[in-house]
Amino acid sequence: MIAYADRNIAAQGGDVVLARTIWAEARDQAEIGQITVAYCIKHRAEIAKAYIAKHDEPHSLFGDGTVEGACLSSFRGVHQFSCWNETDPNRLKALQADHNDPTFCKAQQIARDVIAGKVPDRLPGYTHYYNPEIVKTPPGWAKGLKYMSVGSHRFFRDVP
Repeated sequence: MIAYADRNIAAQGGDVVLARTIWAEARDQAEIGQITVAYCIKHRAEIAKAYIAKHDEPHSLFGDGTVEGACLSSFRGVHQFSCWNETDPNRLKALQADHNDPTFCKAQQIARDVIAGKVPDRLPGYTHYYNPEIVKTPPGWAKGLKYMSVGSHRFFRDVP
């Protein structure tokens, strides 16, 4: 679900919110890492859309079936993408990123290309990731699961 406080962010549109999320979560990664993060988000939106069609309600983890909903979804008051948590220092930075920042401009292009399917999806179906350089203890959902590494991130699918 998109929290009430995040509705103004969501109103910027899926491509902008996705770009801000890519920028906040993976701006230090190579292009392939940023694309893979973007596709994880797109996969979540697609799963949520299918869930809504079947259950007529938003997906509890992946949101309302939109890219911006997947970026901003929260569960038990915690955003699925940490950069959108109120206490995360990247949140304000992501909201302030604009066309004067070449890294943000690149994230915008990646967001548009991923949404349009113009770049290859190298990890189809992957929906989760974390960066072990930042998160020293693996999240509970990652324990025992196989993963693929792209840049500094570990990517997962079939997360229970």
